[in-house]
Amino acid sequence: MSENEGSLRNELSQLLEISQLDTYWEMVTQYRQGPSKIQNWHSIMTPDSGSLPDFSSLPSPDDSKMARQLSKLVVGKLNGGMGTSMG
Repeated sequence: MSENEGSLRNELSQLLEISQLDTYWEMVTQYRQGPSKIQNWHSIMTPDSGSLPDFSSLPSPDDSKMARQLSKLVVGKLNGGMGTSMG
């Protein structure tokens, strides 16, 4: 682990929950391994309706929690085509 990565881990550990931090580092590791190809596209299935909650059944978050979560939101805008030629 480089010094920069150690500093990043330290700063992120103060901002994120443990599960969020674990997920982040899993994604960083996956990115570093490079792109992978899906071997069998037919294996990708739509989730069944029982796996997805109905939107109307979700609880409404309070304003302070929503503001806290929105402060962590990052939106990336890509200009160009459909993105099929990137990488």
